[in-house]
Amino acid sequence: MARTLKKETLLSSAAFRKEAGLLYTADFDSVCERYSSLTEGMNGKVFLFSSPGRTEIVGNHTDHNHGKAIGGSVAIDIACAVQPWDKDEVLIESQGFSPFSASLKVEEPTEKEYGTSTALLKGIIRGMKDRGYKVGGFFARMQSDILKGAGISSSAAFELLLCEIFNSLFNGDKISFTECAIIGQYAENVYFGKPSGLLDQLTIARGGISMMDFKKPFPDSSAAEWHFDDLWLVIINCGGDHCNLTGEYAAIRQEMNAIAGYFGQKVLIDVDKKEFFDNVVALRNNFGGRAVLRAIHFFEENERVENACKYLAETDKENFLKIINQSGDSSYKLLQNCYPAGDTEQSVPFALAMVERDPAVLARRIHGGGFAGTINDAPVVIRCCVVNATVSHTGTGAYAYAYTGGFVGEFSGGYIMDCYAVADVESINSQRYLGGFAGSVTSGRITTSYCSGSVTDSGSNHGAFAGSANAGYITKSYYDSGKTALLAVNNA
Repeated sequence: MARTLKKETLLSSAAFRKEAGLLYTADFDSVCERYSSLTEGMNGKVFLFSSPGRTEIVGNHTDHNHGKAIGGSVAIDIACAVQPWDKDEVLIESQGFSPFSASLKVEEPTEKEYGTSTALLKGIIRGMKDRGYKVGGFFARMQSDILKGAGISSSAAFELLLCEIFNSLFNGDKISFTECAIIGQYAENVYFGKPSGLLDQLTIARGGISMMDFKKPFPDSSAAEWHFDDLWLVIINCGGDHCNLTGEYAAIRQEMNAIAGYFGQKVLIDVDKKEFFDNVVALRNNFGGRAVLRAIHFFEENERVENACKYLAETDKENFLKIINQSGDSSYKLLQNCYPAGDTEQSVPFALAMVERDPAVLARRIHGGGFAGTINDAPVVIRCCVVNATVSHTGTGAYAYAYTGGFVGEFSGGYIMDCYAVADVESINSQRYLGGFAGSVTSGRITTSYCSGSVTDSGSNHGAFAGSANAGYITKSYYDSGKTALLAVNNA
């Protein structure tokens, strides 16, 4: 089918190049292909949108009790092409998921829709209309690089995407980013059924690095400069999924609020710290030790945020990194959100234990809501290599359909940067994917990496760099053409 926005049109657009340069580290060609592909089959004028994921730098579980935090948007996002129409309906196609829709009429939240994208769409429509803003019908096609359930706020990214579409197309960009964040939080709390704070939405809505104070009656945020260009922030996918852990997440807020209630307050920010510590024995007897420990985390985490802001402004890298580590330790020991009760996999503690043993890692902490998903491994430059190796695949039967690469077999999420493989890759079976660097790349990003060596098998599913790869997932990477006559990627 024809594309309304051809790749060549985007490639020649100076305005699109400028915007893409602000959002992405991927090469411009792959960015143009990604957005152009979203317009396939559309007719007429198309509007393009991007909504990023977010990372929480410091301030774990402080927002819902009106504390402080530092967060940042990341270059992993939802890309979206939109066409307004005259129907009183919003229809959304999202790559990898079934289409869904909602009427522009206000619908009440229902428990059977908790945790669904349809619920978030209905909640955003309701939030917009309740505040007197206009809504209109549109068709949207989107593709997301944000891992679902990994703590990078895929739900908040979707909420803010919808808010910005309504803001841009039907309200003349009059809605402030803070109010968009509040509408997103409303949809998540009331329609999605998750009692989240405002950190995710406000970080995404502002963009960049934000210093946030969730004080009443209106939250405040300001942009922060990142002066540590020699540091890399890496978010590690630990393999867990927090989609079914809303109850564990909600218990943190409930226990903090219960402690606040003992002092006649609704949230901990309104409780005097000294008075709290003067009553810890009574609090433990009434609410248990875990609730008290989580409250201690809240008070001390707010102070860490304030100090982190100070060190960031002063470009004091050493003390800033100490704050990150202290925050991580507090989340583990006091907040206790690194794994849920009864979990024996303990993917987050395992990942933390591994990165602590890497001398390149200067600071690390759990990221976001916790219990599963991701950790911040900050900062680390990933410079790994495979040298003078032969990688062979000899599997048959159930193991015939395999992925073999000089560096990685199947790569399905995350980032690989500044890595290389000097290896010969071979197979005796024609039913697998072989690549000099990767057998298969289905998600994530491989960038500024290199491979050198031969790739040999009896089939056709092989490439000099990757046996198979989705568009846009390999950037600024190279292979030694003197070692092989194959195409870089078999299915590119």
